[in-house]
Amino acid sequence: MKTATAVLATCILLALGFLIMRGRSATEASPVSIHGPSDTHAAVRIARSESGRQQDQREEQPSAAPATDSSLTTKQFEQLSPMEQNKAVEAFVSLFWKKESSGVQGAGPQEENRLSLDIFARPYMRTVSESELAQLSPEDREKVMAETHASCLQSRDYVKEIIAQTQSSSADGDPMRVEAYLISALETSRDLSANKSGMLITRLTGLSCQTLVLKEMVSLYTRTDDRAKLETARQQLRDIQAEAEEMRAAARQAEQ
Repeated sequence: MKTATAVLATCILLALGFLIMRGRSATEASPVSIHGPSDTHAAVRIARSESGRQQDQREEQPSAAPATDSSLTTKQFEQLSPMEQNKAVEAFVSLFWKKESSGVQGAGPQEENRLSLDIFARPYMRTVSESELAQLSPEDREKVMAETHASCLQSRDYVKEIIAQTQSSSADGDPMRVEAYLISALETSRDLSANKSGMLITRLTGLSCQTLVLKEMVSLYTRTDDRAKLETARQQLRDIQAEAEEMRAAARQAEQ
């Protein structure tokens, strides 16, 4: 039985040593800690009850540590009563899971590092960047995304309306007016994707709108046989499609 107790004490102390080597510090009122790798210097902090009950057995040497925060060597741990040993083991297990829980909760952005939504002008689709979006509280992120999604739909509807007007003008045989409409829609779409640090949803909406416009330009310049403008529109269309795919790939990689 004494051998089994010694083995148990050594395993607990080695486990504690590994925990502390990872940089974890005890914050509980009854922490368990280790101060070295050797059996003669390894120590376990054992919480005392509020009644101030003193430790029953210790090595015969003076200690400046208070009764509520005593340090024990492996030998002293072995000499403890079964109840005291159980308290040490219980404190060790409690500390481990408390730190594990704190690590999970601390994975998200800290409260003090969050940005206030009040500092951003509206519409948010033009003022909030992708990195700033991540620093908002979950509630504020939801507000920004809801408004931005609605704004993106409005922008896309506007571009579709312009394209519908150009198709009507094409039927009337007015290519110059058609081109003017398309250039206006293209400039509006480019404005949405101009900020490279802007929200991904805003930038992708801008690229999507540009794609719609440039396809109409390709159709227009094909009808008018304007070779130079046709090639320019086709090249811009290829560039935009490549940029959109790169952004989608980066977003997928970030989610993994």
